[in-house]
Formats: sequence, structure tokens, C-alpha cells
Amino acid sequence: MRYRILLLLILSVLSTIFAYRNNSIGFSVDLDSNWVHDSSNTNEIFFKNTLITEDSILIYEGILGIILYNDITYLSAEEWCNNRSYAMELFVESELIGGVVINRTASILDELYTVIMNFEYTDTDNLTIVSEHIRFVAIGNRGYEIFVTSDTLDMEINYVDYMKILNSFHIYRDEELFNKPKKSLDSKKSSVISIGKLKRRKGNLKKILSTISYND
Repeated sequence: MRYRILLLLILSVLSTIFAYRNNSIGFSVDLDSNWVHDSSNTNEIFFKNTLITEDSILIYEGILGIILYNDITYLSAEEWCNNRSYAMELFVESELIGGVVINRTASILDELYTVIMNFEYTDTDNLTIVSEHIRFVAIGNRGYEIFVTSDTLDMEINYVDYMKILNSFHIYRDEELFNKPKKSLDSKKSSVISIGKLKRRKGNLKKILSTISYND
């Protein structure tokens, strides 16, 4: 345990910061060199935070995800964020997940209405308690789900760095969506937490959202 904590601290010191920009999804974020691109498509992108074990094998701890929803014209930004976060709360605390929502608050970040959530649940595949910090933000007809998730020990050690990453997110306004460079990163696979599970939960949230009245 002490060796793992020492490795995490050393990696955080040695890492360098770079600005990642993505024009197709419409955001920029400051990442350090420990983060590697895992997978992406036109509406979502995932990164993983690398960790070197004593056998010089790369494993992964934190996952950073950005998901774009570009069909929210029938809702205001505030309505979309509130409904999406409420659906997530119902999903996390459902029998399927059995998690606990620690907090759910609204704020103004990057001059945009944002709902911030923090919750924990048990990953039954890995018998790991997972901590996730997630933000819902919307502008125009675009809604974003931005989150960092990891096991509770890694989250405790790297909490300040993870929050810096979330706070560095800038959602492009419509006039910024042109002529933005896009940085590509090498894709590396393997995980403590399943990217597939994070993608599949979109379907569960869609079912929950269909039951929510937009007048609530």
C-alpha cells in the first residue's frame, strides 16, 4: 500500500501539463502527461491516468470522460442539467448500482450553469469502491457530461489534481468551434474500472430520463 501511494505521488511530481483541445466535441482541458487517450468517437472521449507498478507494468487508475449530447434544443441549459443530474442520482441509488450520492449542487463555472455531483459505489467485478465527480453543463443545443472516476484511495491522494482538471475545462462557445487545433494521443488499453460499463450506463440513464417530467 505504501509503495502504491509513493508511486502516485512521484508520478504527480514528474508529470508535465499540456492543453488538450477537441474541436469536434467542443472543449479544451489542461491534462498532465500521465493521462493517455483510451477511446473516442464523435460524441465522447475517454482518458486514463497511468501508474507504473513495481514490475514496470502500466496499469490505470483514474478515468476522465467527456460525453457530448447535441440534441437538447427543447430544454434550457438549466433544465437539461437538472434533469440529467436527477436521472444520474436515481441511477446511482438504484438497486442496480446501490451507490450513495454524497452531494449534488448547482453552480456557475466557466460562466455556464453547472450541476456538480459526487457519488460512490462498489464495482462488483473488481470489488473496488469507486468515487466519481461529475459535472453537467450545457450551452445552446449542446449538453456535456464531464467526469473523473477512480477508486477511493486514488481519489483521496489525487483529489486536488483531479479537481484542477475538472476546473480547467472550457466548453467552446459557438464562435469558438472553428479553426481549433485537435491534439491526438496514442490509445492504450487496460483498466481497473471498465470504460465499457461507463458507456453502457448511458442506456440506463435514457430509460430513467423518459420517466422524468420536464416541468419538475
